[in-house]
Amino acid sequence: MIMNDLSEKGAAPRKSLAEHPSVDDEADKRRQYVAANRDRIREMNRLWRADHLERARQINRDSVRRATARRHRESERRARGRERAKRWREAHPDRRRQYQQRWMDENRAKVREYYNRYYDSHRDEVNARAAARRDADPDRTKQISKEWAARNKERRAELQRTRRSDPGTYQSELEVNAAARRLKRSLRRAGLPPKRLHPTTAAERRVHEREADVYFNDLSRPEHLRQFTVFAESLTEHMLKNGARMREFAKAYVETRARIGLPPVPVETILYARGVEIVTERMRRIDLLTSHDVAAAVRSTKAEMRRDERQRQFDHFV
Repeated sequence: MIMNDLSEKGAAPRKSLAEHPSVDDEADKRRQYVAANRDRIREMNRLWRADHLERARQINRDSVRRATARRHRESERRARGRERAKRWREAHPDRRRQYQQRWMDENRAKVREYYNRYYDSHRDEVNARAAARRDADPDRTKQISKEWAARNKERRAELQRTRRSDPGTYQSELEVNAAARRLKRSLRRAGLPPKRLHPTTAAERRVHEREADVYFNDLSRPEHLRQFTVFAESLTEHMLKNGARMREFAKAYVETRARIGLPPVPVETILYARGVEIVTERMRRIDLLTSHDVAAAVRSTKAEMRRDERQRQFDHFV
């Protein structure tokens, strides 16, 4: 007991575990010191580098060398992993397909999310590939559509009911059907053949668009022919779309000339002169067009306008 007492008296008092500074406290103090003395630390580093320039450069070289070696090792390790995975996939194609199918079955929500995300960011590419597949085999596409319609009659009926739930859409469909029946009866009474139309499919329209792009973008085609074709089509399209409004302008212009005593000018001349002016302002190049080209385009547009007028009169009669 005495020895124990003496040893306890002679020994230095020990600190409890709670009294020792922890590692977190030391790190926190260091962060506080660095934050409070950034300029001083930066100046000390600069002075040390100035006094030990070769040593600093050697340290930097060693650090870069170690980082490069580490990146090289990581790259080789990833390459070896990819090679092992590739060999395993080639050796076990059935197990790979089973794993993929099992994962897709267990993660339907993720798969749908991935598909939607990819489609949102590659919408045009996905639609173009789908259209190309349909255009490559139109008969197969038509067969698939018929099979789907046969399997989903209720779905088709639901879609039709949804479409016709809009009063405006339903009324327009009724009017179109009634007009078609009236036309059919009128043609039969007049002894005329029934109206024959060739409904073009989306695949046919895409083929026509591609052919038109090839035609108009062919660099080997004479530029003169390209300019004339674009000018004639643009003039026809503009006159069909704005002919009535432009005719009113031409009539007002002719009346104004008559009031101020200028020589009379035909309304048709003013009408097509204004149309040619508008189209030429919108075109990028017209330097190769001649007066004969403009006259030919105007004649073509007049013929198309007359056909359109006869068709509208016929529709009104029916």
